[in-house]
Amino acid sequence: MSTIYYTDITALPEDISPLLTRLSDRRRRQLWALVGEKSRRRCLASGLLLKEVLGSDDVALSEFGKPTLPGGSPFSLAHSGDYVVLAVSSGPVGVDIEKHRPLRFFELTARFFAAERACADSLSAFFDLWTAKEALAKMLGVGLALSMRRYVLEKRDGNYISLAFPDAVFTSLSLLPDYSMTLCCEEPYDGRLIRINLN
Repeated sequence: MSTIYYTDITALPEDISPLLTRLSDRRRRQLWALVGEKSRRRCLASGLLLKEVLGSDDVALSEFGKPTLPGGSPFSLAHSGDYVVLAVSSGPVGVDIEKHRPLRFFELTARFFAAERACADSLSAFFDLWTAKEALAKMLGVGLALSMRRYVLEKRDGNYISLAFPDAVFTSLSLLPDYSMTLCCEEPYDGRLIRINLN
């Protein structure tokens, strides 16, 4: 069973300093190493969301950068634009969110998704496919560069499938306008979506 939690960084107070005390030392160092207020707010929201839902933000990273909490539930974290998303599951899970933004998606499709060109024939379809591939990479715990070309996705009956990983279940979520979001796990998603206020 999977649950998706999300938060909006614009709901954080202007002065974030009181919230920093709730973060681990590692997360605070990570936050201050970032350039830009929005990046810091996303890092803060990610840490607070992890603490609120899983009890700790002091994650370890696998060799490919997949965050884990030793002894904790499998989870996946993503952020884009004003939102941070956390998927928690009983088994391997990946989630990705991307804000739609202008880009040369035809060129990127030719570069990364040549075998899936039919699935990325518009800007929103490109981001839908991108989030599906990134969610699969996160579920598998591999680097994104490995998954973009190697793991080809097909669309059947409106849903993505992976012939290489037939147990992967993709759920595209239209939670927010102008965003694409995909959950990938080994079980059907039951629709549990919880908004968390971090103040």
